[in-house]
Formats: sequence, C-alpha cells, structure tokens
Amino acid sequence: MPRLVRLSALVLSLLLGTATTHALDASHPRGGCPHVAATAAATGELRVVFLGGSITAAEGWRTLTTERLRQLFPDAKIVATDAGLPGTGSDLGACRVERDVLRHRPDLVFVEFAVNDASTPPTASSRPSRASCGR
Repeated sequence: MPRLVRLSALVLSLLLGTATTHALDASHPRGGCPHVAATAAATGELRVVFLGGSITAAEGWRTLTTERLRQLFPDAKIVATDAGLPGTGSDLGACRVERDVLRHRPDLVFVEFAVNDASTPPTASSRPSRASCGR
C-alpha cells in the first residue's frame, strides 16, 4: 500500500477513533471526533477545509481523504475546500485562517505545513502578528 494511502487511512482512523495500537504504536486515539459523524447525520452535509502548503494543494492525501469521507458518510454531501498554497508555511497559514478557513464554516479542518515548516525554527520573531497579517 503506498505511503500516502496509509497516511490518509491513519489520519481518518485517528479522527474517527477506530485506530488500534498496532496501526501506529505511537498513537493515542482520543475517541475520534464524534461531532463529525453527528454533523453529517444531522445536516446531511459535512464541510471540510484542508489548509496547508504544496502537499495539501497537490492531488494526493487531500483527495484521498475526501474520497474516504465520502465512503464513510455516503448519505452526506462532503463539501471539501482546498486551501493549499504551495511554498507557504504555518506563519502565512496563520494569517490565512480567517479568509481561507473560517469563512467556509467548516465542521472539520486538516492542517499540514510539515515540509515547509521543517527548516524554520519556531522563534518568537517568526510568529505572525496582526500587523504582519495585514491587519
């Protein structure tokens, strides 16, 4: 099974609380996100936003995850919003939350900046301020 498919399956199993300890020895599932299933059942719709860099923007884990959600909730309309912006890290992502995430009123949000943040040490000077976000 390709690594991306395994990662997508793991993310969903952690979300839904179905992961087992042998699936990922380092995981500690917290019972998933019960509101996700409840929202899908009650409203017939599940709004999902994917915020991240180029890995999120590419056809890969995001599309696989969306398809898996459609399989898990066949009676719900899955409304997936791609807020992936190549070449960006969490510093700019924090500035984009209101515009690219919250305005869609999501029920579920996935955030991925691992690759672009890997070489940026978390320092106080790299944290975005309201001024650096254009406010």
